[in-house]
Amino acid sequence: MNDWHGHHALDVDAELLDRQVMGPDGAAVGKVDDLTLVRAEDGTLEIGDLVIGAAALLGQLPALARWPLRWCLDLTGSTEPRHVPIDEVREVNSAVEITAAAQQRAESPAGRRVRDRLIARIPGADDAG
Repeated sequence: MNDWHGHHALDVDAELLDRQVMGPDGAAVGKVDDLTLVRAEDGTLEIGDLVIGAAALLGQLPALARWPLRWCLDLTGSTEPRHVPIDEVREVNSAVEITAAAQQRAESPAGRRVRDRLIARIPGADDAG
């Protein structure tokens, strides 16, 4: 894939968390809010997925702070975090670039609704790019 895959050690806080996630077309998908880890056969931990979306933060908040965020997420339809398998990461530099297929799956439901219901109604919007 690229030279950052296969690192034996990675500072996830400095190299992945809170990085902008972009599709191959340069469109922003979100930010890396969390990671899932998997245990390799040799017992080491490896990154399984990048987790995108405010819903990823629910488990990290105190109980009293969860309900307002859950309520807002319910309104936007973004109640579940979106996962991008690490194998679908193409490059990591100032942003994390993912494959086109991963971009489609990781797109925010709220962003998709805005694009489909509002932007698509603007004359010529489908020609923009």
